[in-house]
Amino acid sequence: MKKHLLILLVVLALSLMSVGLAAAGDGTDLKAVSTGAVTVYASPDMTSDVVTELAAWSEVMILGTDETGAFLHVETADGAGYAPVDSFAVLNLPLLAPKVYVATGSAGATSLFATPRLGVDFVTALDDGTVGTVLGTWAEWAYVSTSAGTGWSIATDWEALPDGSQQAFVSLGSSPELGVFVEATVGSELVTTVPDGSIVWLMGVAEDEFVEVLLDDGSMGYAIASNFEMMPMTMIDAHPGSQSEAALYDAPDFGANVLTSLEVGTPVTYVAAVDDFWAEVYHPSYGTAYALIEKFSGVYTTATNVTEGAIVRSGPNDNLYNAIAVLPAGTPVIVKGVSESGAWVEVSIPFDQVTYAYNGVSGWMRDFLFADALGNTDLDASMLAVTE
Repeated sequence: MKKHLLILLVVLALSLMSVGLAAAGDGTDLKAVSTGAVTVYASPDMTSDVVTELAAWSEVMILGTDETGAFLHVETADGAGYAPVDSFAVLNLPLLAPKVYVATGSAGATSLFATPRLGVDFVTALDDGTVGTVLGTWAEWAYVSTSAGTGWSIATDWEALPDGSQQAFVSLGSSPELGVFVEATVGSELVTTVPDGSIVWLMGVAEDEFVEVLLDDGSMGYAIASNFEMMPMTMIDAHPGSQSEAALYDAPDFGANVLTSLEVGTPVTYVAAVDDFWAEVYHPSYGTAYALIEKFSGVYTTATNVTEGAIVRSGPNDNLYNAIAVLPAGTPVIVKGVSESGAWVEVSIPFDQVTYAYNGVSGWMRDFLFADALGNTDLDASMLAVTE
């Protein structure tokens, strides 16, 4: 498991961007979901031509707004157009969105539905302890992405993971199992033991030598923090190739067994480049797997703006492109790529931080404005894919 050392992972993850991956896709796009049936118009005017009619609870990609902010400019399956902004719930960027877990204490736990209506359009049942990402909320419902699917669930069935929570590998060296205790001391009662190489959620940051952990069955306990190595905050998204769907394999070999085929936009954690064709990845339902690089987007990761009043522009040039946002220090962003000169970094930012949405919602910032996922302020932009 030592190959999963965090610093090495981040370096390898970013280096994959230079071996031919396309620009990052769905996981870096701002989206919205309609809260009722919506008409999409060719221009921000409800007397203009109709582009399409959206059913309630349809997802669209946000391209921007009109100059008044009253209309969202959206991309649909039938083309781009405008619809009233109050017809949508804007979704969080998945990698920056709040993390939650099912905490009902009941045998039935909770369920996901395709629409926010109990007993209608059932997607799947979820056990206590299932971790999800809250993409949005509406009334008493949460729109949650999980490894078992994405859908609407009763919001009160979920608890927020503490700040700093992250998945981690159990890495014990010569020991076969990790002890998880009722209290933060090795003298307390064992909750369970976890095999070396398992993946658990760390519930926030470590206090002294122990950290609270969340296990697959929903139980919690304390374990020695030094026995974990963090899962990297680096992702890639599935997209269709010219010959076949994006798939996960049990080995980096064209003759290997296919574990699953992924829908377009499905994110997986990027671990390392195997060679020019294959990447090692992690999927919560299938564990460590292998993916053909050409079937996936470029690697993207998180960073934090460290400068008060940092400007995000619609392109990588101060003089040629308008501002889309002015960010306060501490704003999280998704890093997608770099300009040809290396002086600008392409980013996605939360919608509530977009100041001038009529100039777009995804943009560019100078390379010196960030702290990376490890807290380093020397983001190595030379290792990012050139996207402009």
